[in-house]
Amino acid sequence: MNDELLPPDKVARPRLAARVLLDGASDMEFDYAVPPHMEAKLTAGSRVLAPLQKREITGTVLGVHPFEQAEVPRLRPLLRLYDDRPLITPRLMELGRWVSQYYCASMETVMRAMLPEAVRTDKHQDKMQRLVRLAADPSPEDMEKLRRKAPRQAEMIEALRAADGTPLPATSFPAASLKAMVKTGWVVVEQEQILRDPYGEDEFIATAPLALTDEQQAALDRVLLAAADPKNAKPLLLHGITGSGKTEVYLQAAQRVL
Repeated sequence: MNDELLPPDKVARPRLAARVLLDGASDMEFDYAVPPHMEAKLTAGSRVLAPLQKREITGTVLGVHPFEQAEVPRLRPLLRLYDDRPLITPRLMELGRWVSQYYCASMETVMRAMLPEAVRTDKHQDKMQRLVRLAADPSPEDMEKLRRKAPRQAEMIEALRAADGTPLPATSFPAASLKAMVKTGWVVVEQEQILRDPYGEDEFIATAPLALTDEQQAALDRVLLAAADPKNAKPLLLHGITGSGKTEVYLQAAQRVL
């Protein structure tokens, strides 16, 4: 029975709630109910689609907690989970909270620095492709008839057989032959989403840490010593003129700490 048809005291309550930072300039955080099918994959750092008044808006999950700990007793459910794995790791989330508190910056500002706009936006249209798979294997007699009367359709069946269950792009076959084969029930055409990487055409060249000067190494050692005991460490200021190598110290320290 649909929960919407049940009285309020009989509706199944969600087990979990998620605190979501909604994308936008106002730094809004709200609790949302976690649908059962999202429970296993949704965690802090996940990107989600959530309802806000009469519209839908993307956001980042800041944390997941028992439903009973939500600020209000009735929560609207999340609409969509974009990725199986969180885009922001727990260490990065911890770093983001520290940056927000230390620099008195909103978490929304920090998230804009951590997540590129191509990842944050929900305006990309899903690209779909048509795939063909074998639904029923024709008998030897039927195949013999196809080879005589419609050799291209027979070639289609043989290609799908050779694919051993793997669907083939519909563009691999003549449109007329494909339409005729669909009517026989031997093949079916299905739609499949193509997941696109916004940086798929970019080339990233791996680099290795550079050899440090004595002064850089001394600065790095101080930073690592402070990072090993953050509760008792004092803030450090890395001072040097432009081109003195401060960025390399930052990079090597971040690589070891994170």
